[in-house]
Amino acid sequence: MAVSLVQRHHLLEVGCNFRVGPRHGSVVEARPEGFLVVWEEWSDPETGVITERAHRLLTHEHVEADNRHGQLVILSRPRAMETDPDDILRHLRTHEETSRMLVRKACALAAEELIAEDRMGHRRRDFEEHAELIVARARTAHARLVAAMGRSTRGRRKRAVYGSNANRPPFLFELEVKNDNPASKGASIYNWLRKLRTKGEDSLFDAYRRCGGKAGHTAELADFVAGVVDDLADMERPSISSLHDSVLAAIQAENARRFSADFPLPSLSNRVSKAFVKRQADRLGCAAYAIRSTGFDRAYRDMHALGVGITTYRALERVEIDEYTIDLTLLLRLTGIFKLLAPHEIVALGFDGAARRVVISAAIDVHTRCLLALQIVPEGTPDTLRQTLEMIYTDKTPLSDAVGCRFDWVQHGAPEEAVLDRGSPYVSDEAYHILASLGITNIGSPAGKPWLKPFIERTFRTLHSTFLQRFSGRNFENPVKRGDNDPAARATLTIEEFLGWLVRWTVDGYHNRRHEGLGMTPLQAWEEATSHMPVRQITNREMRLAFGTRVHRTLGRHGLKVMHVTYQSDALTQRWFAHGGERLEICHWGGDIGAIEVRAGNGEWVTVPATDERWIGKDESDLHVWLEQRQTKDPEAEAARLALIHDIDAHTKALKLAKGLFARPRTANGVELTEAHFARHIDTSERRYTAEPYRDLLADEVLDESQPAAEPETMATLEAAEGPDDEDLLE
Repeated sequence: MAVSLVQRHHLLEVGCNFRVGPRHGSVVEARPEGFLVVWEEWSDPETGVITERAHRLLTHEHVEADNRHGQLVILSRPRAMETDPDDILRHLRTHEETSRMLVRKACALAAEELIAEDRMGHRRRDFEEHAELIVARARTAHARLVAAMGRSTRGRRKRAVYGSNANRPPFLFELEVKNDNPASKGASIYNWLRKLRTKGEDSLFDAYRRCGGKAGHTAELADFVAGVVDDLADMERPSISSLHDSVLAAIQAENARRFSADFPLPSLSNRVSKAFVKRQADRLGCAAYAIRSTGFDRAYRDMHALGVGITTYRALERVEIDEYTIDLTLLLRLTGIFKLLAPHEIVALGFDGAARRVVISAAIDVHTRCLLALQIVPEGTPDTLRQTLEMIYTDKTPLSDAVGCRFDWVQHGAPEEAVLDRGSPYVSDEAYHILASLGITNIGSPAGKPWLKPFIERTFRTLHSTFLQRFSGRNFENPVKRGDNDPAARATLTIEEFLGWLVRWTVDGYHNRRHEGLGMTPLQAWEEATSHMPVRQITNREMRLAFGTRVHRTLGRHGLKVMHVTYQSDALTQRWFAHGGERLEICHWGGDIGAIEVRAGNGEWVTVPATDERWIGKDESDLHVWLEQRQTKDPEAEAARLALIHDIDAHTKALKLAKGLFARPRTANGVELTEAHFARHIDTSERRYTAEPYRDLLADEVLDESQPAAEPETMATLEAAEGPDDEDLLE
């Protein structure tokens, strides 16, 4: 029986000190199944529960899991080099410390090169006399050091770590500015070279991190300043300069109190800088200071942690919907592709030619960051959510083609869950009914917490920064930033032009802009997501019932007519015979005018198609185009039509004058004959009883009278020769 050997990584060893989360431990024994660990006493800071010191077995699987999740921290190993506690390991040095070390090393190497070239001596005095020459040579040496460290990272140049300009290192320039005395500068370079030769490169690191501030900044003074700041930090948000003055005043008053006490106490130092006051304010904690300065709600909104965040696995799994008042004043007048709107629709939209700001309603797919809906929301629109959801379900390729986009706006489908705020356009029984009927999970987002809808909020910011700022007529956030700028006077963009550019920015711009969170463009993310799992769609009938408009129409002999289109079916015809002139409820959807839904009372919805097949599969825009063409009149043809009507009326007038010349028979026999003529083709049971037996139409012999009659024998011969005639006589 073969035994499979599992390769294990022994991350710990005997004598190793480590930490897992907040708990400290040390390994006392290694066993095949794991390590025997001594856990130190530990107190939970949240609950206050104290866990006693104990021995526990830590398995290899547990150690590897802690390592993968970043919880295992090695504090020391038994064979590691013992270092001075005051020494700082090289890998713990910051970029700024390494940059300053490289400046000192470059100056030391430059001095060595000049000594080797006999351009200066090796005494301290020589360094002081040739300080400027050493600094000039150090620029080249520093550039070589930075380039060498950049090559050690596999070809990636470290820019902005050791200085953005290798020929002009920032810390070397700082050295030149702060140390104007050549003698002092040369003495410093002399000491750097001596340290480099005797103790190596690590000796060139400075000890700035151990600096404790100016003399006199004792713990007592720090606590006193922190208490003053704690008393003054409130919603008025005093500046650091104001807090600094208050601290100085408080120190003066405290020193006066101490001096006048029965037993005089040592006074506090009044040499307190603004930076020191700022450090004591930071001791309060960022969260506490933000709560005291801006209030709990604002601090929670600005500093709330999100953790892992929102995770999605497929397109349309999560859709965020919100409204945004654009920072742009538009001229609200329509022409061009929007001229097909009806007059009452133009009035409802408020397009009266005035210059105002507008609100847009947008929806974004979280998984791919593609915009699924983007439309103008007029003031007072009660069904904003329904129209936005309808746009999410609809293919918007005709819209992108109409405005001249290079790419198609194909992103659409049935979302699984929708994140909405609690604004008036979204809090209604109708909105909840639509979401429930479509099987969409409704996730309510409380007001004032934008991090719960981060993706749509970030899209609005991108819209503002990359699109709206390119046009004139900006309103800015507040009157201070607006200044003397009059948005209404500077508005030059009409609503039609804005919508056209907005669609082009969405399809050709935003969808093709690389998104750092995705690692690709939203269009590429959509194509990749839909290639693995196609998006879910719904039928036209479901779209009609969810987004259609409910109206009532009277049933006539031709069926039902809605928006100049007639709808008829066999079931509707039978209902006309039974209930002629009945009032029926109709559900009409502009996305598909090829059919409507009809019901009587509370009955079941029945689909009725259009009588004319040319409307099958067409939408309301096609109908508007047809109606616009119908309303166009030829002036010459209209004049001819009116002239004809005038001639007919003139001729009829003469006939009406001669009306009394003819005597109509008004006898009883004439009335009976007239009624019999009207009832000639009425089908009744009495007529069927008295009529002759039914005879098939094709049972009689039919002769072609256009041909001469043939002899019986010849006709029989021809019929026998040609065989039966299959031609449909009705044709």
